[in-house]
Amino acid sequence: MLLADAAQTLPDPNTFPAIGWLFVCFGAIALILNQGADFINRFRTKEPSPPLHKEYATKVEHDGLRVEFASFRDEVRVSFDEAADTSRQSREKIYNELRRHGEMIIANTTLTNSIAAQVGKLDDKFDAIISRAAKL
Repeated sequence: MLLADAAQTLPDPNTFPAIGWLFVCFGAIALILNQGADFINRFRTKEPSPPLHKEYATKVEHDGLRVEFASFRDEVRVSFDEAADTSRQSREKIYNELRRHGEMIIANTTLTNSIAAQVGKLDDKFDAIISRAAKL
């Protein structure tokens, strides 16, 4: 009988107050679940956090790391300088070879032009000899 009386007093489910009560109920359920999970987590065993001297570096350790980093930085700088020198030397060799080949191409072009001129002169001489022989 109580349920029948409660069903008669419930508001229409399509009204704003009914929807508001649904949101309040869902929020209450979420709050209960969150608090329950926190309560359970309180009693679980936790991993102990490391002591601060193991989590953070001391001044002596920090200074040692600074020296180690400085030596590593110097090694890297020397390595980069050596690579730059090698690269520069290689580029110089390549440019010198390109210049030498360019000079050879110019010399060969000049030689080819002079040979072509000599061939042209010989061609003219042969034409003259052939024309004289044809007249005979």
